[in-house]
Order: sequence, then C-alpha cells, then structure tokens
Amino acid sequence: MNTFRRALTRILPIAVVAALLALVLGVAACSSNTQSGSSGTVTTPSPATAGASENITAPNFTGVDVLTAKNVSLVDYQGSVVLLNFVNSGMTQGASNIVAKQVEAIQELRSERTDFVSISVVTCGCFTPDELRDWANENSFDWTWIIDTQLVRNAGYQRYVAEYGYPALVVIGPDQSLRQVSGYADVSTLSGMIDDALKS
Repeated sequence: MNTFRRALTRILPIAVVAALLALVLGVAACSSNTQSGSSGTVTTPSPATAGASENITAPNFTGVDVLTAKNVSLVDYQGSVVLLNFVNSGMTQGASNIVAKQVEAIQELRSERTDFVSISVVTCGCFTPDELRDWANENSFDWTWIIDTQLVRNAGYQRYVAEYGYPALVVIGPDQSLRQVSGYADVSTLSGMIDDALKS
C-alpha cells in the first residue's frame, strides 16, 4: 500500500489547483438531503442536486477498464448495485491517506459480499493505463478501474466530486437510479449503503 500512497502524493501542484477548483465548485453546489454518519456525510441526492424528480436516473457513461482494456458502460450493470468511487492521486499526504483507506475499505467489503459492482474512477493524469493496471494487480484491487478523461465526470458526476472532494462515492441502484452520495465511508457504512440500494 506504500506504493499507492507514494503514487497518490506525486503531483502536489495539481492537487492545490484541484482543491481550489473543488472549493469554488463546492460553493456553487446544489442542495441535497444530508445525514451525518460516523464515517462522514451520506447524502441522498435531491431533485435540485440530481436534476430529476423522485426517481433520479444515474447518468450513463462509458470508459475503458484498464484491467481488461474493454469499454464499460453504466448500463452494462443494470440489475446490479454499482459503487462508483472517484479518486485522485495528486493530493496532499493527508488526503491521500483517506483515499487509500477508502480503496482498502472497498477491497475489504468485496471480500465480504458479492452483491455489488465496484468501479473506481481515477480523475487525474498521474497514472498511465499500464501503471494503474500494474498497481491494481499488485495490490489485488481486482475491480473495474477507469482513468477519467472527463467523460465520467462530464456525464453528470462532477457536481458530487465538487461537493465531496476525494474520495467521492456514488451508489447506483439496480434500476440505475442514484441512491446515495458520500465522502469517505468505512466498511460498515459502505455495507449499509449497499443494503439500502438493494431494498428498492
């Protein structure tokens, strides 16, 4: 995991610019229904935040999974709960540690249950596809990893990244509706988020 933390801290100047941009965008972020949790803030997207009425459809996206070199789209996972995890490796040491803890929590949850799909979206150019694939394989992070070239965020997820920073988690239900948005969440909180998404 030290390799991950080193990789997460390689590009501090980009992190400063990204943090300022996230702060500016966060001030302009729309409202949402929020509940405090032990691991951070868990939000159920409101119509004002997500741009829909009661049933908020998650924006579709297509990206290349660096582990398989195949295109993946959100619609490929209709019928499954999807956990989108937005990460950025060009951050301060403290922020990098939180992102690393989030990835470790997802890995632990995946070892406990198989009723959800994980997609991690790396939002900086800190890795080449080969570097990210090698790193994920070395650490047994065997889920979908996408290097975002703005495709995923521009599909409609940027508002959540701006509001929560990194990591930003988006839980999508089997019917492709947005269920919850969160910052860092521990294994227990993640499991509860998956349970809630499976209920409806």
